[in-house]
Amino acid sequence: MTDEVETKDEWPGLEKFESGVRFKGWKITSCNGKPICNTEDLTSFADRLKEGREHLPERIFGQHYLQLEHEATGVYLRFDALDTLKGWKEEAAPPIEVLHADRWRETHNIEGIQQVTYDWTYTTNFQGTVGSSKSIEELQDTQTPDARWIKSDEHIDRASLSIPQDPI
Repeated sequence: MTDEVETKDEWPGLEKFESGVRFKGWKITSCNGKPICNTEDLTSFADRLKEGREHLPERIFGQHYLQLEHEATGVYLRFDALDTLKGWKEEAAPPIEVLHADRWRETHNIEGIQQVTYDWTYTTNFQGTVGSSKSIEELQDTQTPDARWIKSDEHIDRASLSIPQDPI
């Protein structure tokens, strides 16, 4: 048995491309597989957040993102590391110490190196960045779809969203 999703039968109209899929007027793109931020990238994040590096996560996948775009209007919802950390900072939520923080500190206790007093996870209510890929002029020329909920018998197969080979 294979983990691959049969898109022709289960998802008629689904179009795959290199960084995502198109489906029923929506373009879903993602970027992963890029390296963890290096020191220069982390410094850039700290500068843009106006936050000291000691308050940022130890590892950031700064080039990763997930974006859902309505192609007719250009309106999108995007999730990325920088905007998520901005949301965390705006909330002023305290970092939460993870369950195994004490054990981690014990294994990283190196003589002559200043011991950090944290091992945190960053929790936020950030719900994504909303924007538009189209200019005001382009939007004025676009017919706006009727924005209302329509009852549907279609369901999202949540198991297929977790398949590691797919870009989502």
